[in-house]
Amino acid sequence: MFTACARELERLEKEANAPLREAEQAEREAERLRRAAEKEAEKIRKEAERAERELEKSRLLAAKRAERIRRDAEKVAKAAERENKKREREAAARQKKSEAEARKRARVEGLANRAQTQQNPAAGTALADISNQV
Repeated sequence: MFTACARELERLEKEANAPLREAEQAEREAERLRRAAEKEAEKIRKEAERAERELEKSRLLAAKRAERIRRDAEKVAKAAERENKKREREAAARQKKSEAEARKRARVEGLANRAQTQQNPAAGTALADISNQV
């Protein structure tokens, strides 16, 4: 009888402790889920930080690229400006040379005309030949 009572007492204790064991089991499960959620949240946070760093890096690279393009464009513009000024100077020099040659030719032709009018045909012919060579 004693063993039957002891077994019954043991069974009753198990029944009484079952909700406590279930509560402890639920608590352990909740703790496991909480840790898993924290771990997942940490992964997400790290991924977000990595993405933010990559975005900032991309922005910096884009800014550097834009600055490089701007500087290159300025260099090209300055080179074009120098080339235009050079061409303008060359054109002005050609114009000046052409005008000087025209004045020289006019002076030689004037001298030739004067020589011919003074009834010196030999000098006029020589000057005319010179003016044709110029």
